[in-house]
Amino acid sequence: MLASVGIFLSGTIAYLCCRRFGVALARRIAGEAGLERVREGMRRLGPLTIAVTRSVPVVQEATACLAGLTEMPARSFFGSLAAGSVPTGFAYAAIGASALQSEGWALALSLLVPALTWPVIYWVLRSARNSPGAA
Repeated sequence: MLASVGIFLSGTIAYLCCRRFGVALARRIAGEAGLERVREGMRRLGPLTIAVTRSVPVVQEATACLAGLTEMPARSFFGSLAAGSVPTGFAYAAIGASALQSEGWALALSLLVPALTWPVIYWVLRSARNSPGAA
């Protein structure tokens, strides 16, 4: 549970900070049109993206930041965050516990779990790019 809570809290901090402080900066960097394209992508696939990226370091925070920048509704964000954080936290805890039995298995699993997530992330991004109205 502690790992799940930690993953959830890190996503929460990224989301809230970017929502509160990052929107104006993002608008200045990407322009309103660029921000709107990202906003549209997050509207369509944001909840799925948030949930499936919880096991991938760096990507999990980047997606939480994008959710904040695009002002994804809190209910949608936190539901998706919980859906991805709980299984990921338990998976990482199991990997850590397996290190007591076999360091090799723990190392293999710690590499395998994020690697198995990449095909899902690829599919989500490809779907967003190929969907009608995508720029």
